[in-house]
Amino acid sequence: MNFLLKNLELSLPEAHLVVGEKLFDDQKVTVLYEGERNLWVAEVDGFETEMQISPSRVKACSCECAVFLKEKMCGHVAAGLLALRKHLTVKKEKKAAPKKNYQKLTVNAILDQVGKEELSAFVRYYASSNRQFSIALKTRFAGAVPMLNNADKYRQVIDAVLKTSRNKNDKISVPGAKQLLATGVDLLGQANDALALEHYVDCWSILSVLIDKVAPVVNRTDFETSRFLEFAESCFHLVGQLIQQPIPPDLKSEVWSFLLEIANRPVYKGYDLVVFIFEQLLPLANDKSKASELLQLVDNELSGGKTLSDDYHNQLLSAKLIILQKRGFGKMAKTFYQEVLASPELVLNVVATAAAQGLNHVAKDLAMRGLQEFDLHLFQYRLKVILLDVAVSEKDIDRIVEWSKDCFIASGNIKYVRICKQYFTGDWKPFMQQVIEEVTAANPSHQQVSLANLYGEEKWIPELTAIAVQMGTVDFLMQYDHYFLPQHEGQLFDLYKQILDGYFSNHLGIKPTQKMLALFNHLRQLGAQRLVDKLAAFVRKNHPQRMELAMELMAL
Repeated sequence: MNFLLKNLELSLPEAHLVVGEKLFDDQKVTVLYEGERNLWVAEVDGFETEMQISPSRVKACSCECAVFLKEKMCGHVAAGLLALRKHLTVKKEKKAAPKKNYQKLTVNAILDQVGKEELSAFVRYYASSNRQFSIALKTRFAGAVPMLNNADKYRQVIDAVLKTSRNKNDKISVPGAKQLLATGVDLLGQANDALALEHYVDCWSILSVLIDKVAPVVNRTDFETSRFLEFAESCFHLVGQLIQQPIPPDLKSEVWSFLLEIANRPVYKGYDLVVFIFEQLLPLANDKSKASELLQLVDNELSGGKTLSDDYHNQLLSAKLIILQKRGFGKMAKTFYQEVLASPELVLNVVATAAAQGLNHVAKDLAMRGLQEFDLHLFQYRLKVILLDVAVSEKDIDRIVEWSKDCFIASGNIKYVRICKQYFTGDWKPFMQQVIEEVTAANPSHQQVSLANLYGEEKWIPELTAIAVQMGTVDFLMQYDHYFLPQHEGQLFDLYKQILDGYFSNHLGIKPTQKMLALFNHLRQLGAQRLVDKLAAFVRKNHPQRMELAMELMAL
């Protein structure tokens, strides 16, 4: 090890440098002194670090932490070197520079000149006389105070805020709620920092208090509910990050017990916060005992006789599906699937949930059984949409073609034809003829729209023209006229001329003229100005009164 202290950012591994900068910025370097000549000792976040320099180059370092023993470098050493460099730089500047005269009396000017003891005395006095400052001080520096119960210090901070926030009705006032939320956000930031530094116990101590004390305030204040719900969601999201780390088994067990207990509290159920609780409980249910315990909780909620929101209901179904995939739940899974088949809506929910969770075998099995069980048009269409998504995810070409064709026949939505064409490998035109026959047989009420969509997509202009003539309305043709442009502009002119001629002959009043003006504007947007001019000339010649009325309307 031999590098310039002033260039340490270029010499330290980035991972250790990032942690070191965080520790240094958070003032975790609490002691720094020169033990021997050019041998400096620093205490960083509870670890003793030694740094040997001579005098501007770093020669050797040591730390008692496990990371340094393994990698010969750590964030504590990086923080110590940053503090040492700053100390030596300030010392050199003070030695060289004359006494500074300030232009303004600023906070920074005062802090530059006031000693540590004087500043501490002032902080103690001010905190004793100003509750808001006292709470802010405790919030910011609670982590630095060692206590037997690590969570208790954070609980005391929140309790102090709550104590000053209650009004006469024992509700939380709006100013109190704002302060509580601000305090919670500050502590949540500290929990994030603790997680980044792998201080998992500290992270959980903060999170458990925030979830236990701050989130439930949502039903005790008139302040914005959404702000507290977003805060609660952020807390649970960080819990999810925490349990993905290699945390000790005892801590993992503590998190499990805590989440399981609060899942039964009314406030979490009332605002659908249980959705986030289940998201964190599922990864922790890693043995049959815990999985059974969680399954019982899910069943209690599903069969509790109360109305559940769609999000919560689907989350419960998702949790149950995932649990039933674990070893030892085969019989219960079969029973559950049989119960699901009693209701079309339940089949849809469970199939959609299974597909969303990647349980494709469950989704396909239940969907196929549902298709056999319930011959309902909309139900079958929605199931086939899910089956199509599953087939695409699995790249099952035969099923993609089958389900996309069926979805088009049921809905007339051209996107399914495009999906089908993307994967189809045979002779396309005969296949389309078969689709047309099935559309005609299966969907008489919407077959014209479905066929028009198909003919337009395939650029089958004679067939599309025949349907437009059969429908005989301006509105219908306006949906499909872009397929004619620009190659078949002449045919489109003849169509519009025929339809407008009949329209004007059979309708009186101002509305037909307004429709004509809307048509002209629509065609201009398509870039068909020449067609507009030809149609205007036709109307002017054959229906002059309509053009006169149009000019009057345009002048208004």
